[in-house]
Amino acid sequence: MGILYCLGETKEDRENERNEEVLSEQLEALKAANISNWANIVLVYEPLWALNTGTIASADQTQEAAEFIRGWVRDHVGAE
Repeated sequence: MGILYCLGETKEDRENERNEEVLSEQLEALKAANISNWANIVLVYEPLWALNTGTIASADQTQEAAEFIRGWVRDHVGAE
């Protein structure tokens, strides 16, 4: 069985440049669940400020978040 784990910051968090801090907190919460097989998890970046607003995250914002998430997983869980 797989898990879809959605991550994202609020508009206020992004405006205050707290997006990486918020993503890190969300990833720490997932790690605390003692997941035995991270291969069964799909991490989905969906900023809360973009939900049902008609605004979408730019390619740069999405790439920035994806790079942060990949780096966090590599550093805290493992490269595989």
